[in-house]
Amino acid sequence: MRGDVALLQTLLILAAFAAVVTLIFLARVKRLATFGITFLPLKANVTAPPGGFGVGSAGSALWTFPTVLIAAIMVAWGAEVGQFIVSQGMSLAILAWLQVLPEFTVEAAITHNAALDPSKLGLITANFTGANRLLVGVGWPLIFFVSFYFYRRGARKAKEGCERVGAYHVQLSEDHSVEVMALLVSTLVALIIYFKGTLTWMDSAMLIGVYVGYLAILSRLPPESESEQDHVRGVPKMVLARPRRMQVVFVFTMFLLGGTMLFLVAEPFLKSLEAIAIIVAGAGAEYFFIQWVAPFLSEFPEKVSAFYWARTVKFSPMAVMNMISSTINQWTVLIAMIPIVFCISLMRLETIHFSDFQRWEIVLTIAQSMYAVTILLKMRITVVDASTLFVFWFVQFVTGTLTFDVNGYDLTVHEVMTVVYLVCGLAQLAYHWNELTFERDFRATWRRHIARTRGPSSEEMGHAGEDAHRPE
Repeated sequence: MRGDVALLQTLLILAAFAAVVTLIFLARVKRLATFGITFLPLKANVTAPPGGFGVGSAGSALWTFPTVLIAAIMVAWGAEVGQFIVSQGMSLAILAWLQVLPEFTVEAAITHNAALDPSKLGLITANFTGANRLLVGVGWPLIFFVSFYFYRRGARKAKEGCERVGAYHVQLSEDHSVEVMALLVSTLVALIIYFKGTLTWMDSAMLIGVYVGYLAILSRLPPESESEQDHVRGVPKMVLARPRRMQVVFVFTMFLLGGTMLFLVAEPFLKSLEAIAIIVAGAGAEYFFIQWVAPFLSEFPEKVSAFYWARTVKFSPMAVMNMISSTINQWTVLIAMIPIVFCISLMRLETIHFSDFQRWEIVLTIAQSMYAVTILLKMRITVVDASTLFVFWFVQFVTGTLTFDVNGYDLTVHEVMTVVYLVCGLAQLAYHWNELTFERDFRATWRRHIARTRGPSSEEMGHAGEDAHRPE
């Protein structure tokens, strides 16, 4: 019953948020007056002034950067306390929503511009493909190596053997199999969209359905036990020492204020970086900026939160789950938003058709995501896993425009790296076949928390307080 109420509350909050965003978007597009304030419409061909210190200038980064940093830390505090009130997965799902507000703002602006100017249609896939590839190829590995660094430093202080450091890995908990399942399903849905070559409102409905199902499962998971509070530090630790009502108020306040700050500062933050990009790389780097620079900057809040947790080795699985939750958001709700905004901008139902180039961008992103899923199926991330994720991303990033002549056929890096990801994914499954615990963990989680047909075993209770990081 408690899980159903939590799910209902979360869905109501998300629905209210979506309604507010839609009203603001329509107000900006149609020049409607809201409470006496006229919102200016988004325009397709507006370039921010590169110099100066005003909004949209390079100098405005001096105030947008700190604002985003402070907002990210606030929502991280809220999530850290929130995991002891609702399930950790639900808390991270709400956190991921707040963190990707800048990303949603960017994608909405790109889609709206593309609806008004068909020449911009080629940019629709740039943001979400770049954002997903950055999260998986850069975000996940960085979280691992930050955690690895602090683990190694702790091992040296404790004068433990260096051989333990070499076997380090981030061990995911049994309940984390829910996020892995959601990532797998959302990636398979994206594969269907790729084969269709189109994006419609029906795809939006399907992706939103996947996300709602994911939230429904998370709502049934229990909050973290009080014994885990010993690992919390700083402001969250002080809040957890207070009464439950104060904890709830703190979480709500941090999410509300941090999320509002992110939403309001998103556009000037990104415009300031766009101005910097123009100064550094020139005005002709539009696609590059949208695919790589904009997602890197808009994902900044979630990276700050995740690094904040990764520095405490105990919470590195939570940091990884934060990244995975954001990836799930982008594969589901972010892509689902594109046809909705597109149709609202045109004021009619319309199908988005992908070009051959866009389809290669999408399939490369799907291949990377599938490889990442094969890594997670063993419910741990090793040094080799994190290294290959980053190296593969780096190769396709620096050689993205190269082509190879193979028997008269121009083979692009997109095609080569797509094959590399798929082959390595199959090799990963074959090599670790006897270590794949995902199915067992998901079935156990489903029986215990969803179907509720059995309680935790004595062995599970005995291991409940173990460190999440165990050498292989």
